[in-house]
Amino acid sequence: MITVQDASLIGYGDIFSRAYQTQKALLPWGNTSELQIAHTEDQQTLPNYITGAGNRNTSSRVTGVTASFTLYDVNARNLALVGRGTVRGVAAGVVAAPEPYVCEGLAGELIPFNELPDLSASVEILPAGGGTAYSPGSDYLLTPYGIQLTSGTTITSAGFTASYTKLKANVVEMLTTAQVELEMYFAGLNAAQGGSPTPARLRRFKPGLVQQIQLSGTQYAAYQVSGELLADMLVVNVDGDDTPLSQFYSLGMKAAA
Repeated sequence: MITVQDASLIGYGDIFSRAYQTQKALLPWGNTSELQIAHTEDQQTLPNYITGAGNRNTSSRVTGVTASFTLYDVNARNLALVGRGTVRGVAAGVVAAPEPYVCEGLAGELIPFNELPDLSASVEILPAGGGTAYSPGSDYLLTPYGIQLTSGTTITSAGFTASYTKLKANVVEMLTTAQVELEMYFAGLNAAQGGSPTPARLRRFKPGLVQQIQLSGTQYAAYQVSGELLADMLVVNVDGDDTPLSQFYSLGMKAAA
């Protein structure tokens, strides 16, 4: 008996993207899984009125093409892409001037600094009106975010100023930009076929706003990214090949021997 050569698929790989219609670098999303493409269609049928059984004809029209995947690498770029955000870079260095802070002067009160402090550098906390510096350990505890007041603190509701060294950091200002369109490339491999390449080009992907931002929990954070694959009207045949090119996406695979 002649059978079809095994072509089973267990896919994995990395997703790259850049702004649609640009020549910017294709940059990776990192650890992702479950990349899927889904189609929806509107189907119409014409009943067979001659015999009353079955249909005389049927037709369908594609009404939507969507793509989705699960994202595990929660870095600044990815958060900005899924949360319509803007990445604000913070340079390392001493703050330009002492920063003023208000507080109630209560034990256990956390006062976050404007930027993340470098805990290996000196920090000076002074009364708001000037004077002798407050004592670390007695008046406050230095934390990765700012200071926390101790039970014996002499810091009052008059507030204080802080001089410190900033860590280099990225801050994502969420929900500050419009929805983006991306060109996507999946550098896929097929584990069921010895790691043979299975690339995919998603020509014009418009991701929706991620529905949930997980910030704490007992499991690894997993962001569900989904969006519409739109027709890229710029895709045309230019090499004389009669095979039509998809304006939505294309899938590659190593040809059988």
